Amino acid sequence: MRNKKGQFIKGVRVWNKGKKLGPQPKWLIQKRFLARMAKSGFKHSEETKRKMSEINKNRPESFRKKMRLIALKRVFEGKHNFSISGNKHHSWKGNKVKYGALHDWVYYHKGEPIKCRHCKITSKEKRICWANKSHKYKRILTDWISLCYSCHSKYDRQYRFNHLK
Repeated sequence: MRNKKGQFIKGVRVWNKGKKLGPQPKWLIQKRFLARMAKSGFKHSEETKRKMSEINKNRPESFRKKMRLIALKRVFEGKHNFSISGNKHHSWKGNKVKYGALHDWVYYHKGEPIKCRHCKITSKEKRICWANKSHKYKRILTDWISLCYSCHSKYDRQYRFNHLK
């Protein structure tokens, strides 16, 4: 229960305390079971392994090679479904992308920055990030430079001082 301000009133008993949930739908139970199996190191039976092996033997080598490459990409890059990326993807926003997503895109294409462009410090000594040269945040890879955090803040301050008077 709440008071006029919308705050919970201390000491009021909750209406569903101690009550059990009703019967769960079958699809929800199956979904939870499958999620638990995927997380808990579920192992296939020997018969299932044999069946999967026979199915894969009938597939052409090019298909198996392609599937191995896709699996490796997923493992090492932490991404999913690489065939639908970039402007082919249904959620692609082009240059209307938000700040964080644009930085993720730059990191994906340019990788981790190694050296600060201004003070030449390496990533082992300081944290280095990608900074936008024009401050317009477009999807142009040549418009990004690697700067350490101190140089990045100086760069942004200088831009604000010169352009936003």
